[in-house]
Amino acid sequence: MQSIDSLSTAVNIRITDLEDSLNAKAERLTEEKLQLLRDILLVDDRHIANAIIQRIKEISESLETQEKLSQKIDRIIEKRLSQFVKEIPAILKLTITKTLQ
Repeated sequence: MQSIDSLSTAVNIRITDLEDSLNAKAERLTEEKLQLLRDILLVDDRHIANAIIQRIKEISESLETQEKLSQKIDRIIEKRLSQFVKEIPAILKLTITKTLQ
């Protein structure tokens, strides 16, 4: 009986060792998968952050460089002035007609 008990104890110890080993491997795999997901997600975050940083640098440079800022503002003013010149005859036509009558 003693040999069966010692065999049973040895088997139980071996099963426990295997369970511990499997649990440790499962934890490592889980951690590796989590780290992989973190890396994948952070790559996207880093890409977005770098794009934002680049855009901020461009805006700062435009504001700091008067010539570049003037070019951007001049285009906006020219566009709005052109639109005003096209619309003013229609707007003033009614007013002029009423005034002349």
